[in-house]
Amino acid sequence: MTEENKKLIEKLKELAQIDTSLAGILAERKKLSAHLEREEEIVSRLKRDASAKKGLTLEKKKHYEREEKALRNEQLKLVERRKALTTLQNYKLQQAANREIDQAAKEHSVREENLLGMLDSLDSYEKQAQEIVSELGKFEERLKSNKQETTQVFEDYDQRESELHAKRQQLTEELEQQSLSLYERVRKSHPMGPIAEVKNNICSGCFMQIIPQMLIEISRGNTLVLCRGCNRILYKEAGG
Repeated sequence: MTEENKKLIEKLKELAQIDTSLAGILAERKKLSAHLEREEEIVSRLKRDASAKKGLTLEKKKHYEREEKALRNEQLKLVERRKALTTLQNYKLQQAANREIDQAAKEHSVREENLLGMLDSLDSYEKQAQEIVSELGKFEERLKSNKQETTQVFEDYDQRESELHAKRQQLTEELEQQSLSLYERVRKSHPMGPIAEVKNNICSGCFMQIIPQMLIEISRGNTLVLCRGCNRILYKEAGG
């Protein structure tokens, strides 16, 4: 391999390392962003659940208060009717009125039991609403913390990317256009590794056996050789 070709391979390897790092940073950005989106979705869902539960609890509370007020009024009416019963002189009228009052009292007792059930249900809904609000608070606090951490990480990534892009720009200016164009074409298919070393006559990228003629071309170094299996740029270290 000529000295010129060795330098070319070294520059392409360095360029590949930079591009691999940039691709890795991009993947981490997407991963962190997706994680935040999932947490934001959870917070949004909990907010909707809390709002729905709060609205339903309020409706149940209003219904309970209306029923409680109606029962109080009925209770007062029963008391008045019992008082009025003593004023009746006719025995049959007293008996009929007394039966009506007893029936009304039984119905009132049933409604009181139902009211107690409504109160238990209301307590349960209020407890569920409080639990959702509590859970929402925890997720909001965690989301806030994660956003702050992610912002710091992204700032670090910005600085790292800036440094890598500067190095990349310098390298690409040093490469002749034909080699750079070939590299960029291969990188579109293999962003995390456009260059592969040949070890024991095998491509380290796809593990395909390299035929003798290609090994000779790689050793001569007159041109860049692509793997027939994965289409990566191949190189071979001395003694490899």
